[in-house]
Amino acid sequence: MLDRLFGYKVHNLLHVLGMSVLAFGLPLNKVLMSIGAIWGVSNLVLEGDFKTYWVNIKRNKVFHWLIAFFSLHIIGLLWSSDISYATHDLLIKLPLLSVPLAFVARPIVERKNINLILYALIASLLFTSITNIGYYLQWFGAKEYTDFRQLSLFGSHIRYGVLIALGGAICLYFIIKINSTYLKIIWGFVFCWFSIYTFYSQVLSGAVSFIVILLVFIFSFLYKYNKLLTIVFGLIGLCVFYFLIQFLIPQKQILIDVSSLPKKTIEGNLYTNHLDDKMTENNRRIYITVCKYELKREWDKVSKMVYEKMDKKNQPLQYSLMRYMTSKNLSKDAVGFKKLTKQDILNVENGISSVDQLKTGILGRLYGVKYELSNHSDPNGHSLLQRFEYWKTAKNIIQNNWIIGVGNGDVQHAFDMQYEKDNSLLSPSNRVRAHNMYLTVWISFGVFGLILFLVFIFSYLKQSIKNNELLALMFISSAIVTFTIEDSIETQLGVCIFSLFIGLFINKIETNRL
Repeated sequence: MLDRLFGYKVHNLLHVLGMSVLAFGLPLNKVLMSIGAIWGVSNLVLEGDFKTYWVNIKRNKVFHWLIAFFSLHIIGLLWSSDISYATHDLLIKLPLLSVPLAFVARPIVERKNINLILYALIASLLFTSITNIGYYLQWFGAKEYTDFRQLSLFGSHIRYGVLIALGGAICLYFIIKINSTYLKIIWGFVFCWFSIYTFYSQVLSGAVSFIVILLVFIFSFLYKYNKLLTIVFGLIGLCVFYFLIQFLIPQKQILIDVSSLPKKTIEGNLYTNHLDDKMTENNRRIYITVCKYELKREWDKVSKMVYEKMDKKNQPLQYSLMRYMTSKNLSKDAVGFKKLTKQDILNVENGISSVDQLKTGILGRLYGVKYELSNHSDPNGHSLLQRFEYWKTAKNIIQNNWIIGVGNGDVQHAFDMQYEKDNSLLSPSNRVRAHNMYLTVWISFGVFGLILFLVFIFSYLKQSIKNNELLALMFISSAIVTFTIEDSIETQLGVCIFSLFIGLFINKIETNRL
């Protein structure tokens, strides 16, 4: 309609602009994100070329599978007892249909327009990541942090970590596509920045996404030019993975000779030994040769925080202190305490309970994972161990509802009931959903829903390979892997990230280089 009025392709401009607003809003602001999603559909209605839309929709087979999967969210209302939540879930998932619909009904096939949308996302990621780092390093502002994962000031640190990884994928995409050596160098610098951010942010999902993206990029590049090198690189990758697993596997605990343990401190106070508590730090038992009297006395001299209460991460402070001293191989008495520095005291106050947590970036997170695997008696407060509980509970729910699921409105209710039935070790505040997209879909819609979801995912993967779309391949490969540790499309931001990248390459794009 506006094209005829102005004699110019106004709707094409509005279409690209609306999707760019959505892309720019993903890391920054949910309002912008929502405006962009609504904008795309509104532009279709305003243009009113419904006959062409219908023809485009009919010939896009991947989109048909997406429509079928989205339809399950409507059909699932039939066997959901909590209609209110099911309706809420349906509204959150609307961009899963509306955003790809805008791309399919009115395809953006010119690569320069696709790139404009990607530029908008990169610009927003650069602004937000620099702001996050700036506040953390106190280049500006005076925000107090107790955890590296508080870096994300604009939303979920997990979703943001995945977005940064996708930003890295976009950089690699432009490095391959553009002809200018100068621009390749600039995109290389941006890629390095996103790599550094991922390393320091300690977001495991983001790191996993980044590694998958990098592996797909290297494999694609090597396979194109030298298949033998691809095999060699694959073997090297397997070796690295093997050594990583070996690093994370808990070491055998050292047997304690009770008779060799000292009975009293140098001051003559009795030690306490909790021999039944086998929690370790750096393969050293935490709760042996402990003199709580001396620790409390010395702590009260140097800190205003109450010894018997919580640290800044809401963990019992005295246990954070004992674990921290164990990690430094100090005796848990006055002599050992006096070897702590002022920085050590601040670390304990901030909830840092091991010197390994101070290791740079993702290495600190890996040491945290190793600690969780070594001390798995209580999953609460440990993200990986909690996931094990989520997945075990999900498996039990599926066993009784594997055909049609429980309906998308009753997923949390099913988990709540199963946690009680299993006498789960998780505290009520930690009793949440699966944190695994495949399990969540299976629980919601049954085995046929899971199959439909997988058919859609792999039809998109197949099309990405067929069309030689490297960015689409890096995105969907990352999604397939991260779906195993996150409910990636159960939140508004997750849905919009997934929908935008699905939409960008759901049609075949022109293959011209920049």
